[in-house]
Amino acid sequence: MKAGLIRYSLKALLSFLKVVLKVTLTILTLYFLSIVVRKEEIIEVTTSSSVLFKTQQPAFYFSLSPSWYDARLSLIAPSQLKKTGIALMRNGMSYEDWMKWQDYVTRLSNIDGQGSNESLRYIDDLNVVKQRVSELISPTNDGVKQLGAQMLQLVSKVRPLKFSDWFPEIHYWGKKNEFHQTMFNAFDGERLSVFRPALKLSAILSLFAFLFSVIGGTLIALIYMNCSGMWQKIINFKLQLFYVFPVFCLAILAVQFLTSSYYSPLLNLFPGPGAFLMLSSDSSFLSLLVNQSAYMILPAIIIAIPLSAGIALRWIGGMNSEMTNPYITTLRSKGLSERKIYKRHILRNVAIPMVIYFAMLLPALLSGLVLIENIFAIGGIGRLTLQCVMNRDLSSLLLIVGFIVIVSIVFNKIGIFFTRIVDPRLKERA
Repeated sequence: MKAGLIRYSLKALLSFLKVVLKVTLTILTLYFLSIVVRKEEIIEVTTSSSVLFKTQQPAFYFSLSPSWYDARLSLIAPSQLKKTGIALMRNGMSYEDWMKWQDYVTRLSNIDGQGSNESLRYIDDLNVVKQRVSELISPTNDGVKQLGAQMLQLVSKVRPLKFSDWFPEIHYWGKKNEFHQTMFNAFDGERLSVFRPALKLSAILSLFAFLFSVIGGTLIALIYMNCSGMWQKIINFKLQLFYVFPVFCLAILAVQFLTSSYYSPLLNLFPGPGAFLMLSSDSSFLSLLVNQSAYMILPAIIIAIPLSAGIALRWIGGMNSEMTNPYITTLRSKGLSERKIYKRHILRNVAIPMVIYFAMLLPALLSGLVLIENIFAIGGIGRLTLQCVMNRDLSSLLLIVGFIVIVSIVFNKIGIFFTRIVDPRLKERA
């Protein structure tokens, strides 16, 4: 008894740690991708002298870099100047000498008064730097000549890096980093107050789309298997067509023809996109489900059309594959009717991968509502995600992604549980 309890406890702990690891890896991947994109954008735009040394927090709790890469560079915001500094340090210049170089260029620009020597900041080739500095010594201005000599001396003492300079070093930054601040802000009251109502609306829309897709796709597959050859070709062609038809085109056509009386009063069957702006998401989930579900029917149908076609094609492909197995011939030779063969054997075998697919469909719907929610002006997770991307709200975006990853893992476990109910043999193997 105790051994079994300990075994199940360890198994539950291991499953929990797997969930934490998957969520953490997903969030870190998204975070560092956003850092790379932001870095490239900043390098393109921050070239003016007013933001040359704009500071920033380190990206993470620690940084790993070659020993020649001074850790203080992590505190300087990405810019063209920083990019040049990294190139000079890679050629042997120290961080202190690079800062002295910037000071010399500033003093030289002050003497010149026109800023014509500012380009010296952005030259990363030491040979070109020496040539430009040598040209500064020729003028008769003693101040420029003296300053040029100091700059030439600074550049001349640069030596190539040694092999040991490429050994990695780890620098720990503590809690004062951008990732810690971003994750801390993700759970503040303001963001959660926006996330909760958006989640309710998206959950209702996903639930309706899930039911329409599963029921519709399964019924179409059953109808297909009961039709003759010509009708099967027609159904298969239409399924292929709807499966690849763009969802946003269906949504635009539906809004144009089915939400107004412009073409015919008989076609005004559903509320238009403007009606969703009047929805109150402050109520409970059950209250929204009962009172406002009518607003979700058309968007759910639009989402379900290609999904149900895909589900039907999966069912059909699986059943056709099962029909070629030798055991089907054996069952027919024993006198079993086609109905019993389908019900007792083919559908059960095909249902095993379909249950897993259905389990992953709902979280996939929850994360893929960006187009539909923006076309119909539904304030759900999809619309909120687009707003977070446009406003560069990384904290809210990480909150949404983390939640969707958790939901996906949970529904995957639910799918595995139901597959063992459909086929008890899997339970015995487990």
